[in-house]
Amino acid sequence: MKKTIIIVRLCFAVIVGIIPGRVDAAQGAPFSGLFVFGDSLSDTGNFFALNGGVQPPAPYFGGRFCNGPVWIEYLAQDLGIVFAKEDNYAVGGALTGSNNFNDGFLGLEYPGLQEEISSFLATHSTGADPKALYIVWAGPNDFFSVLGAGGSPEELIANGVGNTLHALQVLWNAGARHILLPNIPDIGITPEALASGAGPSITQLCIAYNQVLATGLDSLEKSGIRVVRIDAFSVLQEMVYDPGRFEFENVSEPLLGALMAGGTPDADAYVFWDAAHPTTRAHEVLARETLKQVLDCYSPAHRMSDFPLSYVHALNGLIRAPARR
Repeated sequence: MKKTIIIVRLCFAVIVGIIPGRVDAAQGAPFSGLFVFGDSLSDTGNFFALNGGVQPPAPYFGGRFCNGPVWIEYLAQDLGIVFAKEDNYAVGGALTGSNNFNDGFLGLEYPGLQEEISSFLATHSTGADPKALYIVWAGPNDFFSVLGAGGSPEELIANGVGNTLHALQVLWNAGARHILLPNIPDIGITPEALASGAGPSITQLCIAYNQVLATGLDSLEKSGIRVVRIDAFSVLQEMVYDPGRFEFENVSEPLLGALMAGGTPDADAYVFWDAAHPTTRAHEVLARETLKQVLDCYSPAHRMSDFPLSYVHALNGLIRAPARR
């Protein structure tokens, strides 16, 4: 969501290889590819490559703001998509506008969400592939930036939601037809927010933000722009408030802190990697819950109980089927 990010120009990370236990791309995928725009929750090393491997340092994994792969990597594998490194435009610290939370660090300026999409369009002169999946997820850094500078909640919501809706419209107008948008996760239950004492207030602000975002998405849908909505807010809340469902044991302390203290904790038992970012285990949970919600969006009747092959096969049929007249 934030922390030190250094970006001079958009660069691309080295994507990890096949994640054991996921769907083989050779089986076919419901989408022709995957393009990602956002911040550190989806950044697979763009920042790390640009600053020469300085930030984030080990034990952060491969330049990710995590201890392992992040959710889009798990989701790509679950869908059987070969996720090309150059198709991830997400940059840690990105705001929903054209700025970055870390602008000025080392005297440099870094891209925000709008610039990421502009970079995509600049390298895809023929437009967006209508058969690919496009993920847009930004907003948490707007909270840190606006509130940290003394801005009002009204300013935060108006600008953040407005920027996000604009990004969706730009992608749609470029030809994208499968766009996925997670809402704002519950930042109020992160270790950072809890330590500040403002957790409950931040949670309420996240709720208000998501309500306005949902209203905006309703308006887009009425105009013909359909977006797959992912309830990331509820997924994170479920991990924290019903940890046994996902076999988590520690929902309030960062795994990184335990490691730095010389401990040998069970990484899979933690929801949070550092004060603001989830562990790779939590990212995996988000990916699986996202896949369920994607299938529900295309057709609730096709929800299957076994994961993930039946989900992917069902999506294949739904997305590739000829349009009804």
